[in-house]
Amino acid sequence: MDKNNEMQAENSAVLTEEEEALLREFEEERREKSPEPEQKKEEPARQNGGSAKATEADVTELRKLIEEEMRAKIENELRAKIELELRVDLADQIRAEIEPDIRKQVEAEMRVKYEDIMKDVEKVEADVALREKEMRKKIEAELEARIRRDVEFERNKKQEEIIKKLEMIEGIEAKNARLQEDEIKKSLKEEMKKEIEEEREKKKAELLKKLETSQKSTITDQLKKEKVRQEVQKHGAVVIAHSEKLVLLRLFEETQKILMELMTAYMSAKKVETIFARSVEKAEKKNPEVLKKAAVDKEGKIRHDGSVEVARVLSNVNALTVSEEKKSLLFFAALQDIFDERILEAEVGTDLETKDKIMSALLAKVDRVFAKSEFNRKMGNYFMEYIVPNTSMQSGENT
Repeated sequence: MDKNNEMQAENSAVLTEEEEALLREFEEERREKSPEPEQKKEEPARQNGGSAKATEADVTELRKLIEEEMRAKIENELRAKIELELRVDLADQIRAEIEPDIRKQVEAEMRVKYEDIMKDVEKVEADVALREKEMRKKIEAELEARIRRDVEFERNKKQEEIIKKLEMIEGIEAKNARLQEDEIKKSLKEEMKKEIEEEREKKKAELLKKLETSQKSTITDQLKKEKVRQEVQKHGAVVIAHSEKLVLLRLFEETQKILMELMTAYMSAKKVETIFARSVEKAEKKNPEVLKKAAVDKEGKIRHDGSVEVARVLSNVNALTVSEEKKSLLFFAALQDIFDERILEAEVGTDLETKDKIMSALLAKVDRVFAKSEFNRKMGNYFMEYIVPNTSMQSGENT
């Protein structure tokens, strides 16, 4: 420690304060950069005993070294400063050269953007103008419609007032006309009474003739039926086989087609179909054991033409747990009820005279049906006796 202090004292005697400060700074920098060489330099000093003093040559050499370092440092700083100034100048120069181009580019871009914005503004203004135009049209249309409604309402109101006035005038005129008509009517009534009475007398005479003819035909039919009954009584109870029931059902369907054609001449076809369908329904209620589901076809659909399902009727009759005679009687009763309902509806839908015409035409055509090979006279007798109703004859007799 004493030796170091002595060396520092000698050095301080040789160096100035500024040089010492630079020396210290230099030594610190050298230690930071390369500490190992310092240790190597110190080792020879220690080997020499660590007590050798710095000579003036060493100080001079050290000063040169410091000056070189200082000069290099100053040159580096100066070079950096010059480079920085050059960079700034170059940047200013480049900026000065580029700035007009950039300004032009920016102005061009701004101009394009401005044009685009103006185009958008024009579009918006056009849309606004179009909407205003549409709104104006809509408002005008609504106003026009409202004005029309108001005008129409006023017109209707005035028309109603005019109509009321006209009705009042017509009413007054009608009253006046009625007073005149009453007098005319009185005289006309008297004349018409005379004419009506004359017509009635004529019609009465014609009806009496027709009734006499009808009663004669009724008596003839009754005689025929009486014959059939007598024959049936001779042979005992009425029992018909399955095949005979089938023949009677076919005969029944044939006569019903003829009846439908005859009724259609006096009523609409739709009304006749309704009558035929309804008659089966009514007869089914009276004869459920024979006519159950007879008004529907094999697929279960309702028969709108009023025909019956033959197989179903025969199946129902065969399924009855009664005697064959009772089966036959129930079979006849069911078909007669259908026939009877249709004849009664024909009379209700027209009149007694028309119904009698239909029955007369039907019986005349039935004789032709009996003449077919498949229908023998025995089946015809059964049909006339047990299936054809007595409605027409009873009506004629009551009259």
